[in-house]
Amino acid sequence: MSVKKLGIIITLVVYVIITISCQSGVKGYLRSFESFVDRIERHADSYTEKQWEKADNQFEIFTGEKYDKVEARLTSEQKKKVGELTARYYKVRLKSAGGDILDKIRGGLNYLEGFAGEIIDEVDKYQKNKK
Repeated sequence: MSVKKLGIIITLVVYVIITISCQSGVKGYLRSFESFVDRIERHADSYTEKQWEKADNQFEIFTGEKYDKVEARLTSEQKKKVGELTARYYKVRLKSAGGDILDKIRGGLNYLEGFAGEIIDEVDKYQKNKK
């Protein structure tokens, strides 16, 4: 076998290995992310605040640095899957924090009601003084 043929064979083998490892990286990322979300969905009702902090940190890693490493190699379908997993996590997370979020929304609405009331009173005074 000539040196040229051997060089071509080695190049092809390296190319195949790189291609396979890149795809397994993407598939591994998707499997790990889906497994993480599945676990969160199964156990969300029993999570403590500390467990949620840990889960939120893991989620940030999945949607941040790990995603950045595979993003260029993701197909459209795989990107859609990442979006679905992200939405599933947010759905469970919002449900788990439901009471806190509703309290904050109610507090914000009460604030806005008081704020709007004061503004309306001032506008009414201004209009009366203008006449």
